[in-house]
Amino acid sequence: MHRIMKSSIRDSEIVKRDSQIVNREPRSVIRLTNHKSRITNFNYIEILIPPIKMKDHKDLDVWKYSMLLAEQIYGLTKDFPLDEKFGLVAQMKRSAVSVPSNIAEGAVRKGKKEFIQFLYIAMGSLSELETQLYLSYRLQFMDSIDEVTTLIEKIKQLLFGLIRYISNRES
Repeated sequence: MHRIMKSSIRDSEIVKRDSQIVNREPRSVIRLTNHKSRITNFNYIEILIPPIKMKDHKDLDVWKYSMLLAEQIYGLTKDFPLDEKFGLVAQMKRSAVSVPSNIAEGAVRKGKKEFIQFLYIAMGSLSELETQLYLSYRLQFMDSIDEVTTLIEKIKQLLFGLIRYISNRES
């Protein structure tokens, strides 16, 4: 259990009890403790609440699919002409990495507005990558882009769904 809060209270405000008082929330414990030292003599309340397992960005399906997309882009661009190494290949890799990175960064932000903003940035990177894929196909650097564009459409759906969910969720 983790100590979240200590607040000192006056002796006149405390009802002394030897046992623990169980709060209404499950597995939360309030302890009334007597603290004595050479300098101070006061009572304080310890509120002990077990850590809550928060969902991580790695639990989001949209993040998992976008990581898969980034891996696929790295594999596909290996066969591109060498003169595109610092041009189209670099842009495609940067766009592909940007999608899961923005999802992860947004997930750790304070508010839902910030998270949504980062999801829209991820959507922009995804659209940028899609454009670069179509260009590389038109330049005949790739034989087919059907599998990758299907994955991109899936990620777009998941992003819009997550944005809708977060927007409608109560604060």
